[in-house]
Amino acid sequence: MPLCKPRLVFGFLALFVIAILQVALDWVWITASFQLSVTDKLKIIRDSPKTPKGLLPKPTPQSPRYLLVMAYFRGGSTFTAEMFQHHHGVFYIYEPLRYINETSTVTYLNGTTRSFNTTETLLSESLNIIHSCFACNFEEVPVEFLTNTKFLSRTKSIESYLKCIGTSTSLLKVSLCLMYLVDVCERSSLRVIKTIRMPVNLFKAVLDKTRNLQLVHLIRDPRGIQFSRIHVKRKKNVRGTLRATSSELCRYMKADLEDSDILRKLFPNRVKVVRYETVAKDPVNEARQLYEYAGITPSFEDLAHIYCEAFSEKDLREDYETTRRNASLVAYEWYNHVRRSDVRIVDNLCRHFYQKAGYLSIDSEKHIYHGLFYDENYIP
Repeated sequence: MPLCKPRLVFGFLALFVIAILQVALDWVWITASFQLSVTDKLKIIRDSPKTPKGLLPKPTPQSPRYLLVMAYFRGGSTFTAEMFQHHHGVFYIYEPLRYINETSTVTYLNGTTRSFNTTETLLSESLNIIHSCFACNFEEVPVEFLTNTKFLSRTKSIESYLKCIGTSTSLLKVSLCLMYLVDVCERSSLRVIKTIRMPVNLFKAVLDKTRNLQLVHLIRDPRGIQFSRIHVKRKKNVRGTLRATSSELCRYMKADLEDSDILRKLFPNRVKVVRYETVAKDPVNEARQLYEYAGITPSFEDLAHIYCEAFSEKDLREDYETTRRNASLVAYEWYNHVRRSDVRIVDNLCRHFYQKAGYLSIDSEKHIYHGLFYDENYIP
């Protein structure tokens, strides 16, 4: 019996030493997390014999393709862009520029903060974030976005990252979990970003720098955009809001459309203008064309998912989302709930954009006699 006591003491000491070593190793790993890039950490884990087979498989060697969907707030971009992520191998990023504006201060994983006092710094940082997302370099993306689980949950393939990060907003937690996000991104064959916060003329630099990139410029009837915005923001002074904002919106959209024309000449087959109303009217056929443009072939399951979402009768009642209810009805639902005199305010202020984009005023013959809101023979 006396011999058992030294053995017990030795055993406890051994366990204590092992625990101390484990804590030390964990601390070394945590410290290294801030010194190694996420890509380096992924390589270490993937190459480790202790990593379960299939947990973090190595990315395929093929060069990925990139697709940027540019649109406007309440312009139908969520519904349109999310068509792509039904396809296997697509990595979709929803609004990575959400926190980039003139009044914001954002934090990065290295602990630095950045503010955007000028338009130049704001646009420059926007480009950097777009490039970083396409390159799966999320260490260069604001922590505010990386911890916004509501926005990130729009990406259907990152459950591991969302489960890892939970509700935490700490830099340490993000640094430790980020490899799951990078892993899915690196293994994707098509990376899609949807944004509503960049002018089209800025995309020339993106197209110049990224050879496998294509741009989808999504436009929508400004009347639909305006009345949708008024509804979402619960504006009471409808006419005042329309007079104050319609002209600026349509000038901006017209300039974007003119810039898209220039980019289509500079980058043939890499810039496509799409009308949201045609997507909502015939989503399956439009999805086929968008898939073909992006260089992928839709499966029957892809198109079935798109059809079910487009013609669902569900109502998620998420004011800032455009995936709710029957998409073909939502596109022009505003017309049944507004005064014609209010519609004419937008018609008068946006007539130059209508001429450029093929939209029709409610007093035009094609609308009066055929109920059309845009010239179906006009391709923007």
